[in-house]
Amino acid sequence: MKKVLLIDDSTKVLFVTEKLIKIVLPDVKTYTAASGQKGLKLISSIKPNVILLDILMPEMDGYEVCKKVKNNSNTGDIPVILVSSLDYNRENRLKAIEAGADAFLSKPIDKQELVLQLQAMLKINEGNLRKKSEQQRLEKLVAEKTEHLQHQLEQRAKITQKLKESEKELKELNATKDKFFSIIAHDLKSPFGSVLGLSDLLTKKIEKGDQSQLLHLSSLLFKAANQGFDLLNNLLEWSRTQLGKKEFKPELLNMCNLIKELTALFSLTAKEKDIEIEIKCTESIRIFADPNMLNSIMRNLLSNAIKYSYEGSRITITADKNEDEVTIAVKDQGTGISKHLQSRLFNIGEDVSMLGTKDEKGTGLGLILCKEFVEIHGGRIKVESEIGKGSIFSFTLPVYKE
Repeated sequence: MKKVLLIDDSTKVLFVTEKLIKIVLPDVKTYTAASGQKGLKLISSIKPNVILLDILMPEMDGYEVCKKVKNNSNTGDIPVILVSSLDYNRENRLKAIEAGADAFLSKPIDKQELVLQLQAMLKINEGNLRKKSEQQRLEKLVAEKTEHLQHQLEQRAKITQKLKESEKELKELNATKDKFFSIIAHDLKSPFGSVLGLSDLLTKKIEKGDQSQLLHLSSLLFKAANQGFDLLNNLLEWSRTQLGKKEFKPELLNMCNLIKELTALFSLTAKEKDIEIEIKCTESIRIFADPNMLNSIMRNLLSNAIKYSYEGSRITITADKNEDEVTIAVKDQGTGISKHLQSRLFNIGEDVSMLGTKDEKGTGLGLILCKEFVEIHGGRIKVESEIGKGSIFSFTLPVYKE
């Protein structure tokens, strides 16, 4: 049922107008308010289809009430008919337009004009409601389409990200494969070729009873075999990490004892180059780490330090502790590494193998292995180096807290 709100400070006018509307428009329900303030309160509760509003009212006149109705987003589309005994002259017409009124009736109200105005305003309101409903429907449709499009874009972004990740992973796998086959085809072949050649030469010397150079050849044979063993050991450990078969089994370790034990294993190799190994470590430093991984990290760093150190130089191994982590550093006085190569040392896709000071060969695999093992422990590894002055390779491990 359509609703019409009558606002007038005269109860007589309200009574007569309400009665008239009920006679001529029986399908319309009427509501009345005796002041502008009461009318505004009633508007928000009943939401009328048309408002019939008197202009000359105390406290708040019809123009002000009309402005409030039209300036409210919830009621602005309700048609307002201003009613007054004032002449509908230019001044009053301008005030009505400024207030936002939709029509104007003069008192005494003409019955036929009232009916026509109400019918016209009810149609306008019906059109406004349809328009509003259609607008809300379209807004809802746009919101749904936008949400659907947003969801599609998010899904596409996720797929794109997964493709990028897959592409990156594929590149890393290809680089790993290339590195693996390169080591097998070239680096691993070299020491075993030396072992075979030296063994053959040594056998022929013995068969001929030639005792000269036997000690020298035996020493070379040991070096070649040791080089092959170290490379093969790194290759096996690296392949286990790539296959996810390298288990992480941390335990409580004394860092200084581990450094001393490992240094003793390299004493003979260091002696051949007249290299002094100095250890600076506090006995109380304890860490929670995987002993096999830590041995591999230290073995590779110390082996590299000896390989690239000059004869008669010094290698210093330090272990320092703060509240959160232990920093282990291996410092040499060797050839040093250029800034360009430093940024590529820990990248599997880069070939940064360099000859040692006695033409010892390297693959770069050891440092990649060090990086992986350090990161498994939650630590970091870095290099500081200067050509001709040596290098410092350092890594961190979380400190053991009782």
